[in-house]
Amino acid sequence: MSQLSNAAENLITRLSENMKTIRSQSERIEYWMKDFKSMVDQMEKIEADNVQLRKKIEEMERQHAKEMADLARQQK
Repeated sequence: MSQLSNAAENLITRLSENMKTIRSQSERIEYWMKDFKSMVDQMEKIEADNVQLRKKIEEMERQHAKEMADLARQQK
């Protein structure tokens, strides 16, 4: 019976250690997921800013082309 009791205690100890390891790994994964989400949020904001800047540049280019055409007509 003592041998069975020792085996059970060893199993409980190993299970307890494994649960601690799993909890620790789970916390790390949770931290990484939060960090990853933060990076994704930042990337989405940068991408949105990029789209806005591209539109602004395109509008400025159209305005510049119009102004150059107007200037060319005035010089004729």
